[in-house]
Amino acid sequence: MLDLSFFDDDPHTVARNLLGCMLVRTLDEDICSCRIVEVEVYGGVEDASSHANSGRPTKKTASMFDSPGTIYVYSIHRYFCLNVVTSATPDKPSAILIRAAEPLEGMHIMARHRNVDLNAPRGAQKLLSGPGKLCQALAIDRRYDGLRYDSKALYFEEGITLPDHQVVRSKRVGLNPKTCGDSVHRPWRYLEQGSRYLSKKA
Repeated sequence: MLDLSFFDDDPHTVARNLLGCMLVRTLDEDICSCRIVEVEVYGGVEDASSHANSGRPTKKTASMFDSPGTIYVYSIHRYFCLNVVTSATPDKPSAILIRAAEPLEGMHIMARHRNVDLNAPRGAQKLLSGPGKLCQALAIDRRYDGLRYDSKALYFEEGITLPDHQVVRSKRVGLNPKTCGDSVHRPWRYLEQGSRYLSKKA
């Protein structure tokens, strides 16, 4: 299991190092695991795309201002999005959105949650290829917001170390320039080059 101190670092360092790590979810006696292939960094007041850009925590965003390794879950439309807080301070919060992962253990459970046929073309590739899909497959919702990634229910493990040439940076996905301004162009999305499990190609 990754120690929570892993997340007490610059968010871009943590984001890059999270690629290749394992996210593990325990559901009763069943284990679902996946390997992280895509993440995005969100900062504080300097990042107009961030939920923390006001510099003040709200009832919905309080977890983003909490200590490193805190789970931050927010909802968009009817979907949930999973984040991990990095070296957050009251004046400079930050979190990393887990955008996509390669499913490993417990694929039949994830497929049932997502109503996906694993025998269909690209069935496995569709399980975790987006933040909403990932939360649905792993049965994660706002009840986990504010907890820590050090329980049996949800945690990270060491995985593989990707060489630099396999790590690609690009602008973040789905941001509105009318509300997010120039921050939409920042290369704050990190992904594994060539992965078949991305939410969107770079």
